[in-house]
Amino acid sequence: MSNKAAQSYSRQPQKLQTKNKTLVVGLTGGIGSGKSAASAWFSEQGIDIIDADVIAHEIVTKGSDTLRKNPKTVWRLGIK
Repeated sequence: MSNKAAQSYSRQPQKLQTKNKTLVVGLTGGIGSGKSAASAWFSEQGIDIIDADVIAHEIVTKGSDTLRKNPKTVWRLGIK
């Protein structure tokens, strides 16, 4: 890690100015890193969750409207 990158990670957290603004947070991580647990916690706090995995699975489900309406997608993904 470069010195500049190390400095950016070592800064003290600052209070977010979110009054009248929507804060969008992306949650990423490897397998078993706690993404589902973190997402569940956010949901319990009343925070809306958009789960890209759920959306992707719905899109590529056999017989979905998205696949029927977009045959190039079906061909590129090799879905039968």
